[in-house]
Amino acid sequence: MNDSLEKCVGCFLRYRSLPHEISPFPEKKVFSMGITPNVEIHDENDFLTFLDSYMQRIDFNKTGIMLSGGIDSVMLAAYMPKGSYAFTIEYPEMEGVDEAERAKYYADKFGLKLIKVPVTFEDVLKYQDTLMEAKGQPLATIEIGIYKMSLEAKKYGLDSLLTGMGGDGLFGGFFNLLSKDWKNEEFVKRFTYVEPSLVMKKPIDTLSFFEKYYGQPFYNMNGFLDDIESEYTLSYFLNPTQTAGIKLLSPYEHCIRKFEIDRETFKVGLEKILLRKSFYKHCGFEFEGRKFAFPRPTEYWLKLYDEKLDDMFYVDSYDKLTTPEQKWVLYTTNHFVGILKNEF
Repeated sequence: MNDSLEKCVGCFLRYRSLPHEISPFPEKKVFSMGITPNVEIHDENDFLTFLDSYMQRIDFNKTGIMLSGGIDSVMLAAYMPKGSYAFTIEYPEMEGVDEAERAKYYADKFGLKLIKVPVTFEDVLKYQDTLMEAKGQPLATIEIGIYKMSLEAKKYGLDSLLTGMGGDGLFGGFFNLLSKDWKNEEFVKRFTYVEPSLVMKKPIDTLSFFEKYYGQPFYNMNGFLDDIESEYTLSYFLNPTQTAGIKLLSPYEHCIRKFEIDRETFKVGLEKILLRKSFYKHCGFEFEGRKFAFPRPTEYWLKLYDEKLDDMFYVDSYDKLTTPEQKWVLYTTNHFVGILKNEF
């Protein structure tokens, strides 16, 4: 069990996810939308034709939307009937950037009923075990909020939630990655969250996520993002929604990109040009804002955390980490180790 556990821990620290074949719970579900992408998108006309058809088939008496204020979800919100429900996450324990403000701006513009879902450290403590046991893995921070949002949606009589998930991969939202070609070692370093040897006393590392896409002279980044990153990002949404009993509707997952992404647009601060054109064509006004990662109060949460690190980690592991995201990965991995040791 020790070698197997340490291999799992090393893999999650590095990438925030586990290949199913090394999961300590191989009988747990493999997260899949059950969708085979079959809609080719060459231009905005193709995309709008698809989206018009898709959204017309939805029962909005039973369907709400996860609205972040980013263009992926706002594009979908523009199609919803007035009075439909939109849900957004807010973090009352954190000052600064608040995605709920942008969500409210567009909810008001489209006449949607916005429900703000506050997420606190109490919610982390309340829901993390349920979600980890359902997933068979540690968690991304967003899973706590999506689970609470899904429970809230059920209170309003809804059984489905729309999501803009998949928009980054389809329209070129990974602008920090797509703006250049990466050498193999350079890409692995860029995508590593926590170097296992930094915090583990006896790391048994795995680069299985990355090695399949090694290339010469550059890493096959698009293959990695399409096959690996999209699959594990999917689990961040499907685990909490399915655990709560909510169906996830993800229109972008049906699409196949058949257009070129112009890297030059990244240099002037723009991304997802085709989606922006589609938004303007449908709404008659331009989308305001560009993509950035909304912060979460992980630094504050971890100040409230007093769970002892497992013996497999160095006692000063948190001191070696520099970002709140890294510290969350260690936090959730350590808690998952505790669950595993109780299981076995």
